[in-house]
This record gives sequence, structure tokens and C-alpha cells, in this order.
Amino acid sequence: MPQDVAGPRIVCVALNPAIDRTLEVHHLEIGQHAKGRLLSRQPAGKAVNVARVLQHLGQPCLLTGFVGEAERTMFERSFDADVVTTQLFGLNCPTRENISLADPDKGIETHVRDEGSEVREDDQRRLARKLKILAKPDRWMVFAGSLPRGLSIERFLDILRTVTAQGAKVILDSSEAARDVLRRVPLWLIKPNLEELAALTGRSVGTPAEIVSAALALREVAETILVSVGEQGCYLVERGEALHGYVKKLPQRVTNTVGCGDALLAGFLAGRLRGQEAQGCVELAVAAGTSACFQIHAGEIDAVETELLARRVTVEKVSL
Repeated sequence: MPQDVAGPRIVCVALNPAIDRTLEVHHLEIGQHAKGRLLSRQPAGKAVNVARVLQHLGQPCLLTGFVGEAERTMFERSFDADVVTTQLFGLNCPTRENISLADPDKGIETHVRDEGSEVREDDQRRLARKLKILAKPDRWMVFAGSLPRGLSIERFLDILRTVTAQGAKVILDSSEAARDVLRRVPLWLIKPNLEELAALTGRSVGTPAEIVSAALALREVAETILVSVGEQGCYLVERGEALHGYVKKLPQRVTNTVGCGDALLAGFLAGRLRGQEAQGCVELAVAAGTSACFQIHAGEIDAVETELLARRVTVEKVSL
């Protein structure tokens, strides 16, 4: 698909970004003193991760949203300005910090999520005006991640209604907001994981048939349903068709699962913008999500590895 001459086709909206600190801690025991090694400290959050993976895939996008003024330069410098345009709003409060503790001996990860500071009313109005300007009929607007404190569901709904009224297509990946948004705002794509799919539909999702059945129940609220299922890849339901994409055998050991769902979504969107059919989009989505699980840093992929992995993805049609 051709790029919008007025700017990137994809706008990633980071309402509650974070700085992710990942520490390696051997033989972690809760309640005990432990010695750890800092593996990474980098800008993150679901929308930020989506933008970063799109950058690795060579897909231009625009990143906007809230960030602490003191950390804004850090966020901006983490992207290639030739690929990702950053237009972030600096807040008079620090960006929240999440901590991941990785125990390589036990093969487990512990995540501590900071809820962050409250976003003031005037900052919310500034962002709403910005998003109305960015929203165009040819734009895909990705709202991914949690809502910050102070931003109510009703205000979030107002923002979504404004951008859809401008003709933009809304992509939603937010476990906190999804239940309240469904059936109240037209969505183009929703990307739940299994737990979120079960919560949204009230259905069992223990088998492939149950997963597809639950996804089908969301067709009235979204044109496209992309369900991430961890090591089992993803399910795509749209236009009366259901596909399951997965890698039969991972080529290496999983290092970090944080951000894999974000990479999967970015891969799917990149495939769409390349003009690929549903199967090709699923292949690239699963490949990006798989590459992300081999990286130390969340929201990162190896672009060359991703293209190679896409050839190894099995895509099967699922009976409806």
C-alpha cells in the first residue's frame, strides 16, 4: 500500500508508557536479599514496543502520547527519526518504571508494574486535540497499553469517537479498556491474548475450536480479531475466515516473553501495509512475535531473523 503523503499510515498512541528495567537474578527467592545484574533499561510500554518493532521492519510510523518531561529525550533518542516520528507530550511528573526479574536457573520471570502518576485534565485536552488532527481516513491509530491514572473510560471513549468520526481506523490492545469500549466505539482490529479473550466473551478458550468460537463472538464489535496465544502463535478471524499461525519448533530457547504480543501486532500491521494477504500477515506476525521472545530487551526483534522465521510459520485454516 502507498504511504499517506501527509505522514505515516500508522499512529501509535502511548497513553501510559514506561521505562522497563530488566534484572537477571539467579535463584530468586521472595523475601530474601538477592544480588542482580541490570540487563537493560529502556523506553517501553505496548504502543512504544509496537512502534519500535515497526521500525525494525522498516515501516514508518508516528509515536505520540504522554511521557515524563525528564525522560522525553530518552524516548526520542531510542528511535530512528528517519523511520519513527516522535511527537510526545512532556508531563510534569516522572515516567513510570516497571521492573522485570529474570531467573535463568528457574526459567521464570517476575514482573512488577508501576501504575504511574496521574495525568492532569489540561494534558488530556492537549492530547485529544492532537489526535483529532492526526486522525484521517487513511490512518491506522494503535491504542495499546493501560490507561494512565486520571484518564477516565468516558474520556478515553470520547477520544476514540473523535478519531473514528474523522475516518481513522482504531486498533485496540488494552486489557483495561477493552471491555468498556466494546460495542460503544467501532473498532477495526482488537488484539486480545487468551486470558483477555475469555474475559471479554465469558467463554472457555481451552481448545482451538473454543478460541475461534470466542473470537467469532467479537466480530460484531471489530472487523478483525487477532488473538495472541504465546508459543502457539496466533489466531486471525476476519471476513468469515479463521487462520491459525504457529512455528512448529522454536529454533532456540525463549529469553524474554515481555513485548512478544506487541511484536506480533506490529508484524501483522506491517504485513498489511506491504499489501500481503491474510496468510502472509499471519506469517509475519508470528515471526515477529517469535523473534521478540529470543531478545533480552522487550519490544525488540531481529529483522533478518524475522524474515527467515516467516518462512517457517505454518498457517492453517480453522473451520468455523
